[in-house]
Amino acid sequence: MTIKLIDVISHSKPYLREKELQVLNEVIESGYLADANKTDEFRTLIKNYIGIKDLTFTSSGTHALSAIFEIIDLKKDDEVILPSYVCESVLIEILKREAVPIFCEIDYWVSNENFILEKVNSKTKAIVVVHLFGIECAFEQLNALGIPIIEDCCQSFGLKINNQTTGSIGDFSFFSFHPTKCLTTGEGGAFCVNNEKYNDEKKYFLKMNRFTFKMSNLNSSIGCSQLLDYDDFLMKRKNIANRYIDILKKHNINYEINNSIWFRFPLLVTDSNLFIEFFNERGIAVRKGVDKLLHKEYSFKVELNRTEYIFDHTISLPIYPALKFEEINLICKTLNQYISTYGL
Repeated sequence: MTIKLIDVISHSKPYLREKELQVLNEVIESGYLADANKTDEFRTLIKNYIGIKDLTFTSSGTHALSAIFEIIDLKKDDEVILPSYVCESVLIEILKREAVPIFCEIDYWVSNENFILEKVNSKTKAIVVVHLFGIECAFEQLNALGIPIIEDCCQSFGLKINNQTTGSIGDFSFFSFHPTKCLTTGEGGAFCVNNEKYNDEKKYFLKMNRFTFKMSNLNSSIGCSQLLDYDDFLMKRKNIANRYIDILKKHNINYEINNSIWFRFPLLVTDSNLFIEFFNERGIAVRKGVDKLLHKEYSFKVELNRTEYIFDHTISLPIYPALKFEEINLICKTLNQYISTYGL
């Protein structure tokens, strides 16, 4: 008996085109592979796109956050407010300094100002605002606190909030250009300091670590190519999201996200295991929103009922520009079949 193998539709995939191959070849032929002209060009393009004056490249988003914590002098017993529903690397950078994570609740995958304000006290050294899945996390009220606001923009590059781009709003921000992100350079990250109050600390920190904060011409050339067409990338994501939302509307299901660049398409379902199995059997990779809840993984005793409910019931559908038309159609067909059979 011959077993037919199913081509699996990946949950995420970098969007790399012939253009990226061409610019890589140009850099290789130039002989300037390290930090050079394309690095400077990429830095300028990002600063202009986001609307910031400052940008420092790093090896990853985690490396970028680590630099910010050094600049604000995060130390033992300082408290940092963050959601538990976030990348584990954020928590690790806090624990490495023996600082204290203070977990706040979330509402539809991101936190909000009220949940964060409940956790603020005299020991609060910083607040990490996470635009998870590319979804807006509003924090305008927090700016008046005088506490450093660190925007986690690893999944929200290009998201606008009231005509400002994420990364330009908080005191600090950091980015990731990992292959799964909306804008990739293969590897790499960046951070920026928007609050001039910290300029001296940043200059001293970079002076002491000047050989570690770079991006190669090779990586930067990919970033330049991607950023020049980035608005088109985001439009492709939005169009796919609208296809999924149309299926939900057909079944009278209201979707709660209002402002997103659609890094992910999260969905609350009754039985996440059944949903994932149903799609996987049809060759579509669907996964949970995040792999683990940090307060549970690291045994912190805190009550986060809303967060735990969202973790248990969230799945994430494939959504990226590299999806082919027939793949999008199959995902839509499968979503419609699932809801028709089991509801949501």
